[in-house]
Amino acid sequence: MTVLIPLIVIWLPRGVWSVGDYDCYNTMCKGKLRHNDTYIVCDNYENFCDYNKTTGYPICEYSEKYHGKGVSCTDKRFECRATEATGEAYCYYLMSVKKIAAVVLSLVGGLIGLLVLCTCYVNYRANMPSSRDNRGVRDV
Repeated sequence: MTVLIPLIVIWLPRGVWSVGDYDCYNTMCKGKLRHNDTYIVCDNYENFCDYNKTTGYPICEYSEKYHGKGVSCTDKRFECRATEATGEAYCYYLMSVKKIAAVVLSLVGGLIGLLVLCTCYVNYRANMPSSRDNRGVRDV
């Protein structure tokens, strides 16, 4: 005998189920309609964005089940940041100290190498006989 268990799927366009799906969360909510350019501060980690259906003014709603929008970061060394104007979250990847040291040492090494080459070239040119010294002299 087979028993079918009905599955109930709830579609929630305003929030995402369970806190913790993203690494970084948006920090503002955007309005709609006449308030399309209106933003309010709203930490989307424990809140989600909605808007007034009549006026379009943004609303920040607290929820223990849902959270707002954000981004997932692909590397373990990142810092969460958000754009000042819209509060849209992004991952700012931190360069490790080893990588910074390698870049600096490469640049310094390149500059030293260039300086050595220039010095050698100047010395080479200084020790060459000048074509002005040989004017009027013919090789026989």
